[in-house]
Amino acid sequence: MKDNNPLHLLHPNLAKVLLILQILFGLAITCLGLWILFWAPSTRLQDNPYWSGVSLLFAGILGLLIIRCRRIKRSKVRENCFVFVKFDSFLLSLVAALLCVIACICATLHLVRLTADDTKCESSDILVPNASCVCVFNYNNNTQGGEKNADFLGRFKFIGDNYKMEYKDLTCDEVEGGWMFLLALSMVLNILGCIFTLMYLCLVMCFRSSPERYYTSVQTNVSVR
Repeated sequence: MKDNNPLHLLHPNLAKVLLILQILFGLAITCLGLWILFWAPSTRLQDNPYWSGVSLLFAGILGLLIIRCRRIKRSKVRENCFVFVKFDSFLLSLVAALLCVIACICATLHLVRLTADDTKCESSDILVPNASCVCVFNYNNNTQGGEKNADFLGRFKFIGDNYKMEYKDLTCDEVEGGWMFLLALSMVLNILGCIFTLMYLCLVMCFRSSPERYYTSVQTNVSVR
């Protein structure tokens, strides 16, 4: 017998809307990551949120397939396959929500660090118009002393109690303009994607109806002597 509501949700239409929103936000975050990849290829992995967007996109697609699946319980092979894919869908949604939180935290910390009062950004070469930008965090004019450590991940250098980061593909105007806007956009998209994913998981786990049971009458011939 076919089941049009395989997850037995009280609000299946709301679940579909949330999954579609997951797909849209996942697509938006993935496009944002691709734009950052082409605009600034040297961007650190944690600053390019394509990984959270891809996980959110696949979680929404897989969840939508589960919602629209016609469950046939009499077919053991199809039923076992459905249970396996349903578990994968829930697990992928949890991972997507977690990655969205991590991406949002990374973007927020980076944006806060760039907008801090003790951050100073200067061109790496004042004689070159489009030279890369170097930002010094925890900047202190009284700090004298040489470099204490070698490069960290190729772009960090520690100078006393301060550290600086070089944006190899961006000028200072681009860092203080477009780059900050992309960080803020990443933060907003990821937090909204996480909210919609958690709402979907809450809807699936907490707002479910008991499965309908179907009974058939069986006629028996009783002979009366």
